[in-house]
Amino acid sequence: MAANSLLFCLATLATFCTGVTSEVCLLQEKVHLKRNGGSLPAERVADAAKLKVDDLQVLQQGHSETQPGKRHHSLGLQLLNAGVVWIASWKIGAHFPSLFMLPMIVGYILCGVICGPYVTDILYPEVINTSATFSMSNVVSNSSLAFIGFCAGSELHFPTLGWGKFKIICRIIATVGLFVVVCGMPIVYFIIEPFMQVFSTEGVSCKIAAAFTICVVEMAGSVIEVLAIYLETKAKGPMTELLLGTTMLTDMTVLTMFAIATNVSIKACPLSSAQISLAATMLSVFASIALWLVGGLLLAAVLQCYLMLPEFGLGLKPALILGTAFALYESMLQLNDVIPELSVNWGTINVDPLIVCMVAATIVNNISDRRERFAEALHALTPWLMPAFFTFVGATLDLNVIADNVAVVPLLFAMRFVALATGTRVATQQMSLDANITQHLWMTIQSQSGVTLGLLTRLGQGQIGQQPWAKTVTAVITGGVVINQLIGPALCRYGIRSAGESHEGDSKEVQEGEMAKGTVEEGGDLQTIVRRVSRSTSLLLRGSN
Repeated sequence: MAANSLLFCLATLATFCTGVTSEVCLLQEKVHLKRNGGSLPAERVADAAKLKVDDLQVLQQGHSETQPGKRHHSLGLQLLNAGVVWIASWKIGAHFPSLFMLPMIVGYILCGVICGPYVTDILYPEVINTSATFSMSNVVSNSSLAFIGFCAGSELHFPTLGWGKFKIICRIIATVGLFVVVCGMPIVYFIIEPFMQVFSTEGVSCKIAAAFTICVVEMAGSVIEVLAIYLETKAKGPMTELLLGTTMLTDMTVLTMFAIATNVSIKACPLSSAQISLAATMLSVFASIALWLVGGLLLAAVLQCYLMLPEFGLGLKPALILGTAFALYESMLQLNDVIPELSVNWGTINVDPLIVCMVAATIVNNISDRRERFAEALHALTPWLMPAFFTFVGATLDLNVIADNVAVVPLLFAMRFVALATGTRVATQQMSLDANITQHLWMTIQSQSGVTLGLLTRLGQGQIGQQPWAKTVTAVITGGVVINQLIGPALCRYGIRSAGESHEGDSKEVQEGEMAKGTVEEGGDLQTIVRRVSRSTSLLLRGSN
């Protein structure tokens, strides 16, 4: 059955490839006619023998030479084009764990690369046009980024975490940040950036700011993968509690640090000759933080109103949450473009939509008495949104940039791996935690995917996205994420099993009996919350090895 489904999806993609070939032939015929009429330069096409080899290049040239903004395909065709690729990617990615022993996310990204302009060009240019506000790629990406912000805020409930664990987790995050960001910046500046040609014309302050931004992005973990592996291994124990809390709080910390890093980069890498005073820069940072909090409060009030609606059974609440999130996200991006036009000194004010969504979700999850309904709404959205997001990440990935900076990808991956491992071990040893935690926790926090890719998408938007180095950094770190998918999830699973906190072999009755006896009473509340959230995220990675 699985093989038949895979063959069906491949056949669907092949059908679209046939459609592309037909379009090539039609374009060749038009080119031939125009050549005979003298209305088209002869340099556009080669001889008949070369046309047979380079037909796809002729098609791509025809697309690129058309007038900007001119729509070649109707909205219905664009929806059909994106929908077929999304369904095929969803089904093919679902078989990656069983066929290739790889996470589903790798399958989604690979399908996007194959359907993108560098391989088969199945996806229409209008569908993956990142400069168009309402292109399929932008709608899915911005909706997914808002969703990631909601997930980051909804996965941590401070009352159930406890003050004792919270202090331990904060010390671990601080130590990891010291090694990844503070120690990582000189490595990026002196070793990695010289390999990247795009930084050859940048000043010292801009390079330092870019190194800071890169290290902040590299610090992000992967809540999606950790929760999926937690559910798969039926893990419970002191190390598992620290793993879950650390991963969730780290992502919230990274989202905040990233917003600050983008402000610093905008100041250090001015796109115009206009100078912004240091005082105005500092004030703009505080103004940005105030706007994040105000925006989060207002969005939380709107979400609370949605959660108070009666149950209609039609997916109304998830649709309202997603629609509002996209509208708010896009509005904030537009606002960030307008602010610099009002005043030069306001140029670094940045209303970060990711932070606003995270603040709103945190408020709902910690104050509202309907937080479980919010988690259920996110659960309903996950299997529909995330595969499409990862597919478009692959489709819009610039393979030429990765090829030009191929040596940087493993260097960044190695730097992150060593910094995370060293920081975690140093923190656990300083606090004299159990030896079992010290020896295995560092293995379990290496995963990297959803939040990182979300930050990279954010890196390509607004004023920070206009930086010459933003596109190169995005492509290079994405390449590192793909490498991590081959190592991170497997190492996390191995760490949990080696620590003796995996209970995959226990029968359901035994586990229920232990819960009834209060064996995991200390972390029971947090585990209950995580188990509920992991029902949605496990759909992306279930069964990966």
